[in-house]
Amino acid sequence: LKFCVKYPFTEEAKKFVEGVDFSKISDDILAGAAQRIEKALEDGTSLQKDKIREIESSRKEDYLKENLISYPVSKILISLCDDTLLKRKYASSVSKNVSYFLQLEKDETVLRVAKQLFPLEVDGNRYRIPLNDYLSYLPEGQEFRLINVEMDNGKVFVDKHALSRVISNYVYESIVRTKVDRTKLPKMFIYFADELAKKYKRADVQMDLGPVDIGSFPPCMRKICSDLLNPDVEVS
Repeated sequence: LKFCVKYPFTEEAKKFVEGVDFSKISDDILAGAAQRIEKALEDGTSLQKDKIREIESSRKEDYLKENLISYPVSKILISLCDDTLLKRKYASSVSKNVSYFLQLEKDETVLRVAKQLFPLEVDGNRYRIPLNDYLSYLPEGQEFRLINVEMDNGKVFVDKHALSRVISNYVYESIVRTKVDRTKLPKMFIYFADELAKKYKRADVQMDLGPVDIGSFPPCMRKICSDLLNPDVEVS
């Protein structure tokens, strides 16, 4: 159960929530999922990094179950917000946590998670991942670019650190690509999602930047402005 809470996108976690009737999700779980999203948007993490100790030491099965169920619920809520920026910010937060958790795991655990997502091969203390999967979830950073990694026969060699980053990017993409049909969800899902969308709605920013000095524009832009303002007058 603790494994599932840390990695709620795995097969084990999906099996655990298989029997959950999402049409009967309690308001408490919906509120918890909304708070999870808010923490992610405001603090940059959906579970504070010190929370890992709480997960590992917790003996409260109900606490762990609620955390696990709140993951798919939060994916639904953030998708219902219909705001690409919010969705990407939340996805980034969750994926960073996954990467952090994996870095602390033994190699066997990282391999256990990765094998569910990609056809992976073990090569000593490294792994080989298909090139197309690597490119689909390519981590940011100079060290991960193809010019800086070793390849062989359509496979990319990665260490635990790189593999953890690839997995976290997979999680990011799975959240960003989540789409749901509003018409098929209970009203309370819509309510919580709309409240989140209202709270984080981006306001139009208006600023007075003073008079525009067309003379400081590049020649091509000066010509365009000149033609727009007065076709008979050329701005020098």
